[in-house]
Amino acid sequence: MKITIICLALLAIILHSSCDRVENPVVVRDTSLDWTLYPDADTSTYPWPTWTQNTNTAQRVLLEDYTGHTCTNCPAAAVEAKNIEDANGGNVIVMSVHASVGGGFQQPSLPDYPLDHRTDAGNAYAIAMNMTLNPSGTINRVITNGEYSAFSSDWSNLVNTQLARTPDFNIQCAFNYYPQTNGLFLHLETEVLNDVQGTYDIVSLLVRDTLVADQEFPQGLHEEEYDHHSVLTDNISDIWGSPIINGQSTAGTKLYNNYTYVVPSSDTDSSYNINNLSVITFVSDRDTYEVKQVIKTPLSE
Repeated sequence: MKITIICLALLAIILHSSCDRVENPVVVRDTSLDWTLYPDADTSTYPWPTWTQNTNTAQRVLLEDYTGHTCTNCPAAAVEAKNIEDANGGNVIVMSVHASVGGGFQQPSLPDYPLDHRTDAGNAYAIAMNMTLNPSGTINRVITNGEYSAFSSDWSNLVNTQLARTPDFNIQCAFNYYPQTNGLFLHLETEVLNDVQGTYDIVSLLVRDTLVADQEFPQGLHEEEYDHHSVLTDNISDIWGSPIINGQSTAGTKLYNNYTYVVPSSDTDSSYNINNLSVITFVSDRDTYEVKQVIKTPLSE
């Protein structure tokens, strides 16, 4: 897959002098979008987003459910994760990560478990945060009792603690998708809500909302059509994201990032139907991995 990244705040200011980009423009870096994914040969016609003021006041929480298709206790943990997500009105976002240190529960195994749901991003996260067990999870990647990993029985309380925080960032996402090229153009606005000090990245990941595939249950039961929820599928940004802040940033600053990405064809795998795909985007502390704010953007047409 071809992934290219660009931060075009200056260009956005020129193209949209009437929008609130002008008030707090911050240039992160300039590279090139993959314009071969834009069907119109005239790139000047590209429909850049016009951003409106983000009025969100809520702290949102990323619950990463580290799972595996031969982990017999993982389905119960997945139910707990989905219940927490459903109970919090969009402020809790679940991402199922098929990974662990060693990858024992994620290995394909014929004939019952032929698919490989592992990703480079998931493997990297599992190693960095020492996710040795499945099921286990991270809540905004906050360290509790010396560990990133938390058992599902603790997730609800940890989520409530994070929801009570005052957010330091807001994120908005806009996109254009061109089925002729399977090209996704992703645009992000990150607003700093309070003065911050540190190093921060913006990360965008592709998830499949539903992935129907094999799953092992206790007592050796095998479910052929198990509904895996919000499955980490690929990274759109770099695995650890794009740097947006290195040092101090003041409240009111707005930063812009843009990506192009080739969506896998649904002709060979129907789970890649655009209506089954979403993008999870979050701001994280580069040094601690802690997630500071997160949003989920469905790509449904």
